[in-house]
Amino acid sequence: MSKWDLPAKTVLCVLTDKGNIARVVITGFIGGNPQSTVAPPTQITLEVTLWKPGT
Repeated sequence: MSKWDLPAKTVLCVLTDKGNIARVVITGFIGGNPQSTVAPPTQITLEVTLWKPGT
C-alpha cells in the first residue's frame, strides 16, 4: 500500500512540546485496505529527523 489520505513520501514538520523540531516522512502503510474508508492501516512507517534548539 502506498497511498491513503496522506500518501507515502508526504513530509510534515512538527514542533514538539519540548521545543524540538521534527521532520517526519511517511514511508509506507501496513495493513488495512486503501480502497475502504473503514479499514485504515494498522501501522504507518515513518522516517524522523529531530533537531534540538541550541545544539
